[in-house]
Amino acid sequence: QNSMLIEVFQGGQIQAPSNVLTAAQMPAGAGFSEWNAKRDSMAYPQELTQVLNKARAELYRPRKWRNYIPVEGVASWAQRVEDRKYTTKIENPILASNKGPTQALPMPSFTTTNQFLPVYEFMLGYGYTDRDVELAAHLGQSLATDNVEACNDAFEYYLETIASVGDTSNGVTMKGLGNLADVTPAVAVTKAVTGTAWTTTTGATATEIVKDLVTGSLAVQTASKENRDCNLILLPLVQYQLAATTFTAALESTALDLFRRIMPGIRVEVWNPLATQGESVTPCAMFMDTRNPYGPRMLMQKEASYGTPLRGINGWFVPGKIATGGVRAIDPTSVVKMSGL
Repeated sequence: QNSMLIEVFQGGQIQAPSNVLTAAQMPAGAGFSEWNAKRDSMAYPQELTQVLNKARAELYRPRKWRNYIPVEGVASWAQRVEDRKYTTKIENPILASNKGPTQALPMPSFTTTNQFLPVYEFMLGYGYTDRDVELAAHLGQSLATDNVEACNDAFEYYLETIASVGDTSNGVTMKGLGNLADVTPAVAVTKAVTGTAWTTTTGATATEIVKDLVTGSLAVQTASKENRDCNLILLPLVQYQLAATTFTAALESTALDLFRRIMPGIRVEVWNPLATQGESVTPCAMFMDTRNPYGPRMLMQKEASYGTPLRGINGWFVPGKIATGGVRAIDPTSVVKMSGL
């Protein structure tokens, strides 16, 4: 009367009701293995990696850096990437009748400086206990995605850190946008109060804030010999708030609104890691032309990916990894940095 329910699994999936047996229905002397039944429900390890599909599709949240810095792929076998900086060597054409008997002609070219950036691999993982797996299998449900979501977010947060300020915490050196070499410096105006900061005792005026924003934007044109136009400004949170709330003397406009009228088409965004990336650990603003194909790029060899689940003492562990070389810019003339805000 009180028969024990035995559920039959293959690949961790509950079979059709016709395959669900009770102990009372089993022939005498038949063992569990003969009926392909198990006392403890257990999902196969492949199911642990299948969780990733839903997590990527529904739960993965890219961070801000992907809106500002494009990704540049790196070959899967590469351990380092050539980092080449271009400087232009200009020559003028000569009159055809003056080319002379040697047929020598001026040859314009690019001169370069070269170094190599290592590509590093970083690892995190997620896992489930046997109890987690058995419960999901018993209920016929997918494993919870919280663990892999947390792992994805940790990978992405680390990439955000690299993209903005680089990384030296693992004994490596990778550059981010905030400390990228060879960018053009721009000097903030000296405020009526004192110094160049927007956050002095009485604060910078709307006119002074707008002048800094315009100065940095036009510096992109100057540094690139008018080949590039600024289309993005990145500000720390406090500086953005000041630009958005500091009104002109007549109270008809904020500094940010006034700048947008003067320089339409330039996005002004918040990226708070820049709060400590200026000279002498001061807030800085970055002025960029994101359309430059040789501008800042995140060297990405491998986005977050996960390997074969490994058996642990009380469950399964799934290792994950990324591989990146940080941020580089072959042509840094389209990036301007203004410190001391």
